Amino acid sequence: MKQTLTALALTCLAGSVAAQDLVMSEIGSSFGFFGTFETTAAYTFAFTTCNLGDVPIEWTGMTAQHPVSGQNLYRIQGGRIEQLGYSWPKHGFCAVNEASCGTCIPTSCSTLGVGCASTNSGSITDGQGGGAKSDLDATTGFHTHPFTPPSQGNGVIRGRLQVEVADLAIPGAVYLAEVLTLAQDDQLAGNARNNASWREVTVAPNLAINAGGNPTIVGEPAILAWPVYEPSAVVNEVVNYHEGGANVHGYYFLGFRVEQLDASHWRYEYALYNMNSDRAAASFAIPIPCAQVEITDRFYRDVDPHSGEIWSGDDWALDTSGGFLRWHSTETFAMNVNAGVIRWGTMSSFGFTGDRPPADAQAEIGLFVPGTPSTLYSTVSGPCATPICGAENYCVTAPSSAGPGAVIGYDGSPSLTANDFSLTAQGAIPFQFGLFFFGSTAAQVPFGDGFLCIGTVTARINPPLLASSEGSYERPLDFTQPPLDVVTAGSTHFFQLWYRDPQAGGSGFNLSDGLAATFCP
Repeated sequence: MKQTLTALALTCLAGSVAAQDLVMSEIGSSFGFFGTFETTAAYTFAFTTCNLGDVPIEWTGMTAQHPVSGQNLYRIQGGRIEQLGYSWPKHGFCAVNEASCGTCIPTSCSTLGVGCASTNSGSITDGQGGGAKSDLDATTGFHTHPFTPPSQGNGVIRGRLQVEVADLAIPGAVYLAEVLTLAQDDQLAGNARNNASWREVTVAPNLAINAGGNPTIVGEPAILAWPVYEPSAVVNEVVNYHEGGANVHGYYFLGFRVEQLDASHWRYEYALYNMNSDRAAASFAIPIPCAQVEITDRFYRDVDPHSGEIWSGDDWALDTSGGFLRWHSTETFAMNVNAGVIRWGTMSSFGFTGDRPPADAQAEIGLFVPGTPSTLYSTVSGPCATPICGAENYCVTAPSSAGPGAVIGYDGSPSLTANDFSLTAQGAIPFQFGLFFFGSTAAQVPFGDGFLCIGTVTARINPPLLASSEGSYERPLDFTQPPLDVVTAGSTHFFQLWYRDPQAGGSGFNLSDGLAATFCP
């Protein structure tokens, strides 16, 4: 099952520029088990980083210009995937530049050359020498330096990949090791999507980890292993487009699985993984608007911060009002910027039993840090069919004379009844006129100094707007009035911003990327 809007968007995406492109090419040439303290075991594993791009990757140890890598462990058991633990991320300091992933053009150890690899042993990747996850903006890769070292906990487990002993060495369970790396130049080049890799491992009765002959699955987060071992599971990629600037996206993955238990009951399982979104996820909701649906055996699991991390580990609350089954943080951003939410490199699992068969439903992911959009949507299976609607970016943003270019967005909801949908744009030219327009088909063709992302234009949304001093626009839409009264429930329309740019490439105007929106009643 694929998201409708994602399918539409992918038809218009251009190939990405290579630039710097970092991947984890191997996990676990060696594994380290440090032992246990009370009920917690501690691990580390070696990994190899590879530069698939055409520009060297910065690796300067004494500044913020170097990659930061964290390790995670997951388990698939009984049809469910859960994160068992994570390490404090390790800061890189010298690239080895070895020829294990292509034709290596070596450089000094302050950079990783094109086609070169750098293997980090388990002693080097040990999270006890790492820094706090809260030091990083995971979307852009920018981080504080010097970093904050782990400050709390017993020396056996402090800062390391921590897992409860009771979760380990369970017969029939599948265990997955994952490495996720953040690097500024790689992510600002728009190449963050492939920065996680995973590998199946075994956990022996003595708690030692070994990968055997299992291969490393390169460029994919471990949640994508769920359908590999449970064929009925589905994982959707959910993108917060342009979160860190033009073409710098925040990536979430939402998985789901449904199992029929008997003639009248179905088990619904979900997992939400935040790979690199700094805005974080503060809620997860499944609509249950159908009458008299019975929900039982609710399940929730997250992974708690440790070793002195400033983020809260408070469990989420569950709210069943308003036609939703909604798990959510107990604090908003305004209440506590360090509230317990799904931060980068972590996953939470949810589940329940329902007495209705599965149907397409629109799950909602509420974002923690204020901004637009405030909610991301993804089509999953739920006990009640719901209209599928939402909006997401597609096409490309062209650079302007002021920077990376204008990014279109939205606020409000894609509900025609609510009629509170607004178009927004950021990154245009201050104090220059701009105009939103929309159409019925998507495209991507050169136009002016940018790209026309609409194939068949329906109408301009007048009057023109004057950009703010920051180069932003906002236009509330009224779907009861022309030209927008042609928008009907279930229909998809494509929106874009045209704006003046007198100092750009000669045409005098530029365009944002596109926004594909499907509207609900």
